[in-house]
Amino acid sequence: KELGPGPIPDPPDTAYGLAVVFGIAMVAHVMFCAAAAFDGKPSPCTDLLSAKHSIPIDISSLPSVHALLRELSRFGFVLSLCWVAEHHPPYPHLSKIYDRDLYWAVTAQLFLVAIFTLRTVPKNGTEILGREQTEEWKGWMQFSFLMYHYFNAEDTYNAIRVMITCYVWMTGFG
Repeated sequence: KELGPGPIPDPPDTAYGLAVVFGIAMVAHVMFCAAAAFDGKPSPCTDLLSAKHSIPIDISSLPSVHALLRELSRFGFVLSLCWVAEHHPPYPHLSKIYDRDLYWAVTAQLFLVAIFTLRTVPKNGTEILGREQTEEWKGWMQFSFLMYHYFNAEDTYNAIRVMITCYVWMTGFG
């Protein structure tokens, strides 16, 4: 029996479109760098990228356009790495196997670590729930989401749905 998902289908048209857009940005960025190196000057976007705060883009400014192309090139490179990792994995994808004991053992380990790292946060008298507490709860819920998907823990499906609802609410209101 073959372990992998089978033959890899052709990528969708959007993947080709993204390759064209980010490919053009990469080529333009390399051309800007080559032109600057040929003239013996530093890259035109060096000053903009070394700024301590974000500077708005100015399309009429060559250094600003070059900085945009550089960042688009970086983003396109990261996206291409993600695409290659997803569609050409070094190891075949395997089916998930749920082991309830392992699932709860890992969860218990995190609870144990959390108990030993408790700290007191000063409470503001006007808040019912402080931001620190809601952020902590959201972190626990994220852990639960990851564990649910990693272990394919279908017996926790209903609890995870409730947590997702709470997480969305807490993201909007607290």
